[in-house]
Amino acid sequence: MKQEPLFENKNGSLFSLKTGRAYDTHAVVRVDTRTLSVQMLASKEFAQQYSACAPGLLGVCVPWKTVALSDGAFNEEYLAALREFLKNTEAMELGAVIIPEPDGAALEPYTTAMVHTARRIKDCASVAGFAFPWEFAGNADAVASCIAALSVKHPGYVYFSPEHTGNVQLIPYQMR
Repeated sequence: MKQEPLFENKNGSLFSLKTGRAYDTHAVVRVDTRTLSVQMLASKEFAQQYSACAPGLLGVCVPWKTVALSDGAFNEEYLAALREFLKNTEAMELGAVIIPEPDGAALEPYTTAMVHTARRIKDCASVAGFAFPWEFAGNADAVASCIAALSVKHPGYVYFSPEHTGNVQLIPYQMR
C-alpha cells in the first residue's frame, strides 16, 4: 500500500497538506536516539519532553548502525520504539524529519536500511520525510537513487539536506 502525501515542498519550504501550516526548517529540534534504550524511546514521557516545540519540526537522528544489524537483518525492536515515539509526537502536532546517520555506510546498505525504516514507520502522520546526510546530499545520482528506492512505497515523502545543494528536491534545514 502506498502512502498518501501529508507534506509538500513549495519553493524550498515545508507545508502540511492537512493543516496548511508552514514549518520552520531553520529551527529543527534535534532528537538523538543513539544512546536511548528502546523503552525510553517508546515512552510517552520521552516524547512529552518535546511538547514545548509544537507546532514545530523534530529532526529524529536514526543511526544506520542501530537499524542495520547485518546483511538483511534489522533491529526491529528499535524500529518499533521509533514508531511509538513518532506516534506519541504526532498527538502533539509535531512534524518529524528522519535524519539518518550513515556512520560510514556505503550508499546501497544505507538506502536499504532507510527503505526498511520507512516501511516500519509508514503510518506515522508526523513524518514529513527523510534527510540526506552531507556525505550523499551533494551527489545528485545518490539522491536520485535513494529517492527512487523510497518512492516505490512512499511517494509522499519530502526530502531534506543539511545545506543548500542546488537540488530543488531537497529542502535545506538547520538543527537548533
